[in-house]
Amino acid sequence: MPNDKSDEADVPQVVAAEDSTDILLAPVPVEPRQPAAVSEKAPPSVKPGPFILFYGDGCPHCVKVEWYLDQNGVRDRVDLTLKEVYHDRDNADELAAKAKTCGIPLSQLGVPLLWTGRECLVGEPPIVDFFESLAGR
Repeated sequence: MPNDKSDEADVPQVVAAEDSTDILLAPVPVEPRQPAAVSEKAPPSVKPGPFILFYGDGCPHCVKVEWYLDQNGVRDRVDLTLKEVYHDRDNADELAAKAKTCGIPLSQLGVPLLWTGRECLVGEPPIVDFFESLAGR
């Protein structure tokens, strides 16, 4: 261990005095730990998902989510399917079924809605936050 004190942190060590029941704290030099390397990307063969993003053609909040997905390359890194619901009855029915699973009444249903496989995230901020958390941000 080098004697350079600037690279060492002092950590208290419990030391018992020989002829006393008193306990003394003495600094013990400890070398700092190096942070573990963190991979920024998962291997290409491992994509989180599958996720379904339900959106409406012309929906301004949906446009913001789609912009975020495009700007951050999310579609390339996750298994994500986009389903338009305003003009596609089957997609709208699937949206209603997912919302029912999540306990969202049809009267309160809106887009964008992300189905994660376990839960529904409704609105731009929760959806963007979800993808940010996947990216480790």
